[in-house]
Amino acid sequence: MRKRDKNILADLDRFRCMTRNDIIDLHFSGLKNPITCCNTVMKRLRRDGHIEVNAAQQPYIYFPSPAPIKKTRLKFLTS
Repeated sequence: MRKRDKNILADLDRFRCMTRNDIIDLHFSGLKNPITCCNTVMKRLRRDGHIEVNAAQQPYIYFPSPAPIKKTRLKFLTS
């Protein structure tokens, strides 16, 4: 696991949930294709069981695993 991956997990623990765009702003802003790179990293972290995702909204909302809050809360779905 790269240092960037550990930083993403630390931010998810600190903020409890983040959208893909939030993660791009913090960790992928200097790259040529930040959306593609972020999607690839988040897909790998999800596959490995480090994070959980709410795919009901676009862009996805990511949570640390296990999620400290409910993934279906209306507050997160409407923002």
